[in-house]
Amino acid sequence: MPNGTPPHKEKRINELNKIKLVNLALSHINNLIIDERETLKKSPSYAYLTFKEIQKENPNDTLVWIMGMDSFLKIETWYEYENFLEEVNLLILERPGYEVDETSFVQNLLEAKRILNFQEFKDSKGKIFILPIDPIEVTSTKIRELISNNEDVSALLDGDVYQFIKDQNLYQEQ
Repeated sequence: MPNGTPPHKEKRINELNKIKLVNLALSHINNLIIDERETLKKSPSYAYLTFKEIQKENPNDTLVWIMGMDSFLKIETWYEYENFLEEVNLLILERPGYEVDETSFVQNLLEAKRILNFQEFKDSKGKIFILPIDPIEVTSTKIRELISNNEDVSALLDGDVYQFIKDQNLYQEQ
């Protein structure tokens, strides 16, 4: 689900381009549905409100919200974060350079809510699972910076995605 107008980030490209990029990158994956609801909203996108919509549409399912550690470390700044943490199961993807401070709010959350087996999400809510991944060492911010400097990032992106970015002149300084 590409986000629409995130309250914590600067909007970089329009919604139609964002949807196109996500479709180019992911539409080849079987059984994956790209949900455009947030990009179609005119108001800011709040994870908690989006979760409530999805929960209402899927009342019999155990839902899991996936986010990177970089976002999770800022969870206290999110709209209705207390309710979000109580009602939503979170799968957190480790990210290079983002570590949990031992004295932080997030560390206390992990001590109270962390599960070590993904199966514990079943029929539960408010659980947190940290997924170790082998990420690439470059961030989306760095890729956008390289593009704005007219550097070749073809080795870092899907070919169709990169071509669309070039054709639409996305992420160039205005």
